[in-house]
Amino acid sequence: MTYLLRMQQKARRFLNSLQRTIGVRNPWQVAVYAVARARGAAGQGRYGLEPRIGEHPFDLEYGVQTGGLIASDPADATRHAYYGVSPSVFGRACRLWQKTLPPGVGSEACTFVDLGAGMGRAVLLASEFPFRRVVGVEVKGELVDVARRNIASWVAAGRAKSPIEIVKADVLHFSFPDGPLLIFLYNPFGEEILQQILDRLPSVTPPATIDVLYVHPIFGFLFGQRGDFERLWMKLVPMDSVDAKADAFRSTFETCVAYRRGPRKPGPTAP
Repeated sequence: MTYLLRMQQKARRFLNSLQRTIGVRNPWQVAVYAVARARGAAGQGRYGLEPRIGEHPFDLEYGVQTGGLIASDPADATRHAYYGVSPSVFGRACRLWQKTLPPGVGSEACTFVDLGAGMGRAVLLASEFPFRRVVGVEVKGELVDVARRNIASWVAAGRAKSPIEIVKADVLHFSFPDGPLLIFLYNPFGEEILQQILDRLPSVTPPATIDVLYVHPIFGFLFGQRGDFERLWMKLVPMDSVDAKADAFRSTFETCVAYRRGPRKPGPTAP
């Protein structure tokens, strides 16, 4: 076997693996995702570079504490570290999602739920949109305390346009609100917990929707395997210059994907 042929086979296996991981078939999207992750890997302690951790300009401007990299429990590989989403990426991704809402359903009817909310940056940002409610779910008591202080400051400054709260709970025991939902995930969990979350989602009656906005969608393939989620879009969402300069992982964009839950499609009929 020639060297070139071996390299082609390795590249094909690598792309097939990425297709399964992120749940897309388009080779261009797979290649773009691979480049994004390779660039991000440089900031995750690989290739001799350490993450740049410091106060984010968002915190300095608004007098809150949402920055830093909060390590996960080394004994629990199913729950990932906390790192606040870039404000510019969050805003752009939410506006993209708003454009996909079906007739008769506005964001005012939707409850925003951030699973693995940490210190609450995404919850604060979501409250600037006209949601019915904004709810963050976090299991670590120390992070819940910080998030609640952040909310108090945010509300006192008049920035919240939606009711906002942090619930201290394990996501596997959290009772989802009734009605249309937008569930936000910033890669907070491993495959096993995410699968259990998807299994626990309530049902809604059309035109109400259950949507998921997933940033850094490492386990996006789970949505494609289920048969009851439609992928609305998948994009590389750029950071603004402030966020890019402050990003601990030296990235300038995030891979974001939006899904919508519908009726489960029947599987193939047995012969």
